[in-house]
Amino acid sequence: MLTLLGPLPETGYHLKKAIVVQVERDEEGSFVVSEANTGAFHYDHDLSRAVAGFVGAFVEEFEFLLHHESSLSPAMTSDLDRFRMLVEPSAQ
Repeated sequence: MLTLLGPLPETGYHLKKAIVVQVERDEEGSFVVSEANTGAFHYDHDLSRAVAGFVGAFVEEFEFLLHHESSLSPAMTSDLDRFRMLVEPSAQ
């Protein structure tokens, strides 16, 4: 497990509170980084790239939901609400 907190590098966002991500190895030896509340995940053979990829996937999913907010299903609106509890734009 890893705990992430603060700025999400190169994204323009930061975490409002710490999140705990699971780090596991799959059967081929790749690192799989995932977060249970949002379902965001990424994998790579290199741990640092897996974590960086997770951050990118996490922000991409948040931005997708924000962009489509007016047409989201109730379940996806709930997903967006979970993201909003965790992440916000960084002050510039």
